Amino acid sequence: MIAKVFGWFEGNYIMAVICTVLVFIALFMPGDPEPGEEIPHLDKVIHLLMFAGMCFCWLMVRINENSDSYVIYVLLALIVLTVGSELIQYYWIPRRSGDWFDGLADTVGIATGLLTYRIWLKSKRSKAVKQ
Repeated sequence: MIAKVFGWFEGNYIMAVICTVLVFIALFMPGDPEPGEEIPHLDKVIHLLMFAGMCFCWLMVRINENSDSYVIYVLLALIVLTVGSELIQYYWIPRRSGDWFDGLADTVGIATGLLTYRIWLKSKRSKAVKQ
């Protein structure tokens, strides 16, 4: 089951673009004018999951090429997005504030996406060797 779901991400630019668009919408939409009760640190969990998903999607696009330079490019682009998004939220997005703990959650999410990708890649290679 998991193999079928994760396998669908392999080489799928459309999924990576959709994920990126959704993350951009979440990062750059104005904050709630009347914030209600919130679950403590839920925003950090959401940041982690968004960046883990985006990292994983973009890495899976070229999983068959085994390119370390592509992996580094994706990681650097996401780190730049992490810093840039927090600065943009701080200076230009109404009712949003740049939070370095959000940036930390983004970075942990990037690492989680990379780890998930590496586990999937190792699993895929071990299955290929067995066949």
